[in-house]
Amino acid sequence: SGRDPISGKIAWEVEYKYPPLASLLSTKGGVVFVPGADGMFDALDAKTGNKLWSHNNGIGHTGGVITYLVNGRQYVAVVTGWGSHVSNNYKTLYGEPFISMPGDNGQLLVFAL
Repeated sequence: SGRDPISGKIAWEVEYKYPPLASLLSTKGGVVFVPGADGMFDALDAKTGNKLWSHNNGIGHTGGVITYLVNGRQYVAVVTGWGSHVSNNYKTLYGEPFISMPGDNGQLLVFAL
């Protein structure tokens, strides 16, 4: 959910099937990046919660998101992969056994804005 920074009241809410396991990133430009447990990486409008962009990274996220600037171009980077962070607690979190899948290795993905 997005909150009004002055009043603290909820301004908007977006429902996700799975609980978040990674940190969100809110930018000065008014975009909130949401790395989902289902592998989706969403960019939301910070004022409305409307989805601006989405990408299926193919595996869930348990790390954070960063943004950086190189030669005037902004990038956003996100880490994917379950690792042992979730595998030992998967049943508790989702009510089903963890099944390791081929390609269950972490990746660092970088997107140019």
